[in-house]
Amino acid sequence: MEPSKVTTNLLRKRLKRQRRKTVILFFIGLLLGGAIAFNVYFWFPILKKEFDLPEIKQYGLNTTQSSISSTDTTSSSTETEQTTESSIEMEENQFIPRVSTANYQDISSLHTDLSKQLDQKISQTNSSGTFLVIKNNQVVLMDNYGNTKDYSNNPIDSTYMLGSVQKLVTATLLMSLIEEGKIELETTLDTYYPDIPNSKNITIDQMLSMTSGLVLKEKLSSTKSKDESIAYVLKNVTYEKQTKWHYSDVNFFLLAAIIEKITHTSYEQYFDEIIKTPLNLEHSGFYNHVQQETHLIPSYYKEDDGTVKREPVKISEATYINELGTGNMYTSVSDLLTLIQAVIDGRVISQETLQKTLEKKPGPYFYDYKAGIYDRENNYYAHGVFRGYESTLFFNKDASNMVIFLSNINEKDRSSIALSKELFQQINQIQ
Repeated sequence: MEPSKVTTNLLRKRLKRQRRKTVILFFIGLLLGGAIAFNVYFWFPILKKEFDLPEIKQYGLNTTQSSISSTDTTSSSTETEQTTESSIEMEENQFIPRVSTANYQDISSLHTDLSKQLDQKISQTNSSGTFLVIKNNQVVLMDNYGNTKDYSNNPIDSTYMLGSVQKLVTATLLMSLIEEGKIELETTLDTYYPDIPNSKNITIDQMLSMTSGLVLKEKLSSTKSKDESIAYVLKNVTYEKQTKWHYSDVNFFLLAAIIEKITHTSYEQYFDEIIKTPLNLEHSGFYNHVQQETHLIPSYYKEDDGTVKREPVKISEATYINELGTGNMYTSVSDLLTLIQAVIDGRVISQETLQKTLEKKPGPYFYDYKAGIYDRENNYYAHGVFRGYESTLFFNKDASNMVIFLSNINEKDRSSIALSKELFQQINQIQ
């Protein structure tokens, strides 16, 4: 073969090898470039999030403005969500009474005839005070009667001293402490007052049902101090073995004192914390907070011949102090309705604690009183008297039907009780 041909063949072979290398290198570069691009795309956001790498500036986009706008939007969205959640939580926690008496004059068409009948019956008795009647959680009647009208035509803010019905309040506060695990129904009295006779054998449960045997024959005649009144009771309370049920309010006086011992605050402050504030009771309080705005209706005594004394009863400060937890509280019919329904509904203490507390323990004699109320099988009954004031309540077990009569004249012939019971029976007979 000629030399020129050999040289030409060698050049062709070299060119082919170079082209092959170029093609191979091109594809290798293409693969490597793709791999690098993929890794940057996939791993960079993760690494940035993990190690807080700086933003890569994108030309043609104001990244600062975008970042601020994004932050504002996120912040605004978060604040909106938090505000919404907070509003929902407040609405869920806000107490709304089962029955509102705000529009008490707007009687349902279902009860207009019944309302007229009840009003006529009350008017014929010359009763004095404020009546509230509800049926199926609707206001049937709410009005002031007798000489109460001389002081107020508004039954919503007319207030009266509650008398012994306050024992239901004391029991409710005690049940709250039971739920907090600070006391038990079987806790014995000697835990707090070991010097009281037989205190090691007297339980909180027995005090709530007045089956403890504790008796205070005479109250302190003159005092200006709650501590002095408590000290007097501790020194003078006695124990008597009972063969039948005996009403003795010293049990609830001592329970109120125990509440103060446990909470390290006053009975009044604890009431505000557990009941008044959560339930928005605007017309309830205690004797030492009575002001003109309280609208407390003055009480009167009736003479033996039935005539009413012209001058209101004057009540000494000592009398109020001696009724710690047993009768030194004022309230209105609407507040009392709200309180009772809230307790029954488990809005103050759980229904489990309520039922456990109301359960009457077997004993050597019959009793139907517990925690401030009488259990009359199909309904509850409560009654209180305090220096001319008289409070009477009848309500069914779910508190959907109720008669409340707060009076400023104590009827010694128990006619107020009889009338309230008659009204209650009447509303229960109607479907």
